[in-house]
Amino acid sequence: MNHNLNLIFPTPVFSSNIFEVLDNAQEVFDKTFLAMQEETLSNESIVPQSENSRLHREEKYYEITQYFNIILEEIKNTNNYDTEKFEISQMWINKSPNGISHPVHYHPNSYFSGVMYFSEGSEIQFKDPVHSRLNSQLIVGNSLDSHNFATTPQKGLLLIFPSWLYHGTGINHTKSRWSMSFNCLPQGKTNYSIDSLRYSKIDLTIN
Repeated sequence: MNHNLNLIFPTPVFSSNIFEVLDNAQEVFDKTFLAMQEETLSNESIVPQSENSRLHREEKYYEITQYFNIILEEIKNTNNYDTEKFEISQMWINKSPNGISHPVHYHPNSYFSGVMYFSEGSEIQFKDPVHSRLNSQLIVGNSLDSHNFATTPQKGLLLIFPSWLYHGTGINHTKSRWSMSFNCLPQGKTNYSIDSLRYSKIDLTIN
């Protein structure tokens, strides 16, 4: 007897690579990476991050910000998100030294978060968001349940995921692991297209 498998309530994690999207990808990559290495980093957190968390407003990061915007627009259109656009609200740099891991965390006050890698290093690990499954008193081993999903960084790889999704990194075994992260929010008229949905109609402006 045959049976059907339906995987419901998936968690979207979008991926792209700058070298497969932009014709001048190497130029943009090199220019951005050089600028990143000249930024002032704060040591207030375990992983040093740029003191400036509004890098998307800096002229020297215009090209890389445009690349992020291209992918966000594609995600919006392909998946029919009912908003005028997704706009970046924060953008910053992470530099993970050798022997350091990035603790599990999520990004509040945003809708999507993204990370692009400028060097290889420790993998990013996403945690299972189905908390009731994690709290189950009875666990039966199977080939379906996976409580962690990991991706090994590659230069130019961009990942975009829901900001509520918990994530962190393993211990970095390379000299330094460089990445650029961002948060974004819906911008403009949101949930205006379909009157039958019981969603609040909102008009958002990011300052």
